[in-house]
Amino acid sequence: MPVSIALVRKLEEIEPRLREVLFAILEEIEQQREETVTKKEFNELKEIIRELVQAKNALNKSCKN
Repeated sequence: MPVSIALVRKLEEIEPRLREVLFAILEEIEQQREETVTKKEFNELKEIIRELVQAKNALNKSCKN
């Protein structure tokens, strides 16, 4: 996660122990964000499922004939 220069400057002004806690919080937020599925990824998954259902239905029709 990119950290702005302004944020780094503010963090330099606080005591080291508190700064470590804040960095730990930022790292946790970054990790959670990386593990989150985006709307685009979810829509791509929906499209793949739709295509799989269509292929299954077409296969079922061809097997019945």
